[in-house]
Amino acid sequence: MSQGEERRHYPRAETSIEVRTRPLAADELPLLAGVGRPDPPVPKVERGPSPGFVRLATLNLSLGGISAEGELELESAASYYGSGAIVVVEFDLPDGAVRAVAQVTRSGASGGRFRLGLRFLLITDSAFMRLQDHVLRRPPRR
Repeated sequence: MSQGEERRHYPRAETSIEVRTRPLAADELPLLAGVGRPDPPVPKVERGPSPGFVRLATLNLSLGGISAEGELELESAASYYGSGAIVVVEFDLPDGAVRAVAQVTRSGASGGRFRLGLRFLLITDSAFMRLQDHVLRRPPRR
């Protein structure tokens, strides 16, 4: 593996799916105690205006997380999405919505777009299985 090559734990599939996200509220932090449980409680992302709420489109999707981007004006929400921030994400697959709690691994502007890298921290087993089915049916990222 070359020095600049990134190690990936999961294959990534190129896909464009709307992602709705918001910061995890302080009173929701105890939900992270559910990590490792098969059906942990995952909060919803309410549609509509709220502090830090943004809509993005996936660049690629894996079992471990999402790479997504949105319009540059979303950069105004960047204070909520710094590296290490914990957020709630929701996106629709053909068989229903998937919700997860994720950690921001990278964020910033690139090519006139606002980009985020998100690593899943908390996701139900059923959502994970549906995500796995979806990812494995897509062409791998090149």
